[in-house]
Formats: sequence, structure tokens, C-alpha cells
Amino acid sequence: MIALAFILSGCMQINGNYRIFSDQTYQSETEILIPMTIINDESYHFENYKDDLIAVFSKADSVVTQKEVTIDDTRYQAITIENKRAASQNEQITITREDDEILFVHDLQIESDYLIEFDAFGLGDDYKQILEAYGFSIIERIQMPGDILSANSGTINGDILTVDIIEDDVTKIIVRSGIYSGISALIVIFLITIVLLASLITIYISYNHKRKKKTHTPDAPLMKVETIEKITQEKKKNDILDTLALEEKEDHRDFPY
Repeated sequence: MIALAFILSGCMQINGNYRIFSDQTYQSETEILIPMTIINDESYHFENYKDDLIAVFSKADSVVTQKEVTIDDTRYQAITIENKRAASQNEQITITREDDEILFVHDLQIESDYLIEFDAFGLGDDYKQILEAYGFSIIERIQMPGDILSANSGTINGDILTVDIIEDDVTKIIVRSGIYSGISALIVIFLITIVLLASLITIYISYNHKRKKKTHTPDAPLMKVETIEKITQEKKKNDILDTLALEEKEDHRDFPY
């Protein structure tokens, strides 16, 4: 009852992040946001049941950190619970692999049973709508090891599924995905590298060819100049010979006087 009163009046938010691996293991991080107004109000006795709240989402080797954050002008105490990579087969989470696909199943009923004892307040079947109206939210994000093929609820964005557990009214999340192939990515990177190298080599050869062509281009005018000078010299030489020959002819002409 204390926990529910705290939830209804405090607008608590829970964000769960799960990363699933192809070897059927996973790691998780849960962030619980509690308004500082609740924590600072002694009538809620928050410190008395904080450990119980953390225990719902943590394991023996979990790392728990706490800090103050501000979101939309509201100050919260953020409790972050990081769970290390672990095997999947337990009462809440099951991960199975079939060929190149991964199936992830998260049973949320255990958390629901612990967090809220609704009959004490007579909320009936509408308890989730009432919680949502008070601002209580549970968002779960699941990153699969490949693009998501199908899911029973939530919004799919590539390999990430986002589920609003209160709004979608779900007690079990089921999602199937492919498996990302690191080898395929390496092949693509290798091919791109080869293409880039080939392009650079082609550009280099083309540049050197143009440069050599520009270097030899002035030879042609030089040859023309040398030819013109040679022709001019020969012409001058021939002109002198012709003049001498003419003078010789003039010396042997018979004049009338």
C-alpha cells in the first residue's frame, strides 16, 4: 500500500534497457526516476522501502548508482541498476536461437505482482489507466543482435524495440530478430577500401600522364624555330650565290660602247 501510494502521488518513472547478444546472453540497465519532492517529504518514508524497490531489478553482482537529475524542469533522484552480461534462461527472461534468428521473451508479471497490490485500493481492471493519468510510466527498450523481424507490441526502429508497458497494457514482450553478421560488414569495408585505392591509383596515373604531356609540349615550337632559322640561313646563302653569279654574268656581257 505504501509503495502504491508513493507511485500514484510521485509520478515515478522506470526505464529498462536490455541488450541481447547472439550467444543467448544479455545485459540490462534499469533507471528509476523518483521526484525529489517525494524523497524530501518525510511522510513517505522513502528510505524505508528503497532497498526493496531496488531488489526487484537487481542481482547479487549488480552495480547500483544514485544521482540527482533534472528532466523537464523537474528534479529527480535517479537510481541506476546495471546488471552484467548473463545467461538468459530464468523465470523472467528467455532467449532462444534458431539458425540465424533470435527469439527474446520477457515475462513482466513478476514485476507487476511486486510493485502494485491493486485490490487494496479497489482500482479493478482500470488500474493501468489510473497510473498513467498520475504520470507513472514504465518504458522498456530492447536492442536485438540484428534487425527486428516481428514483435507483439511496441515500436520497432531497426534493431531496437521500444515498449510503453503501461500504455500498451502488456504483461509479456515477445520479439524476434535476425543476427548481425560481423563478417559481412568486414567484407563490405574491404570492398570499399579496394575501390577507394583503385580510384586513387587511377587519379595518380592520370595526373602524372598529363604532367608529362605538358612537360614535352614546348619541344614542337623549338623544332619549328630551328627549322625556320635553318631555312633562313640557307636562303641567305643562296641569295649571296645568286648575286655573285649575276655579277659574273654581268661582267661578261657585251656592251654597245
